[in-house]
Amino acid sequence: MKNPQKGVMPGIGLNYIRFAIEEPHLFRFLFQSDFFNGTTLPEMTDSKDLTPVISAMQEAVGAKSTEQVKEILLTI
Repeated sequence: MKNPQKGVMPGIGLNYIRFAIEEPHLFRFLFQSDFFNGTTLPEMTDSKDLTPVISAMQEAVGAKSTEQVKEILLTI
């Protein structure tokens, strides 16, 4: 994301909104669909259905492996 906001709470909220604007399809998929309903975050990151998203994120952040991307997702 470009120019993330400083400060924890305002930054989280504003980056959430920025993410929704910059990646509307991914935002809807992750936060507004029931696709992963009842699934824990570790289960979700291991899902084969999320592989295209993990791969795109790996390329976008320059991660060396999908495991690095999964670690980023779990940390965030």
